[in-house]
Amino acid sequence: MLDELVCSLSGMTPTDEEIIQSDSTNDADLPLGWIKVTIERKYPNPLWWKLQNVKSSLHKATLDQIPEDHQEEQSDNITIQVDAQYLALEQTAKYKKVVIEKEVVFIAPPERDEDLMQEYLQLLDVLGIDVESDEDGDEGEDESDEASPLEDSEVIESDQIEEKEVATAS
Repeated sequence: MLDELVCSLSGMTPTDEEIIQSDSTNDADLPLGWIKVTIERKYPNPLWWKLQNVKSSLHKATLDQIPEDHQEEQSDNITIQVDAQYLALEQTAKYKKVVIEKEVVFIAPPERDEDLMQEYLQLLDVLGIDVESDEDGDEGEDESDEASPLEDSEVIESDQIEEKEVATAS
């Protein structure tokens, strides 16, 4: 699986070194340096809406067969019967209320190629993802006065309050 990956921006495939260095027995893992981009889109399923119209029409047609003076009291019963009749169909993937489209693509390590790095940085810019960079235009580490994640976790650990047992007099 790892050697079947293809970069969506450049067409590159993982090098043997990247595959070996990934140190993974799980084929779902990425080679070192590779980027996995997942895009999901969620929208209403038009088939679900059509099915709701069919149910509504069936409810109305059934209700029309009942004398007017009994229609109001029978409406809930008809709704339950129509819902039960279409329940199995509504449980199928084809008629789910919402459709989720999912696309997964991969990007080779941008450091491999200058053109790939430019495409990658442009993609991040289009997506509104901020990237800190040094004077050379290369992606670099943030050199601000902010603490690193490791330092933050050390501070959090040192600030933890110790619980003490309190003896109560009886």
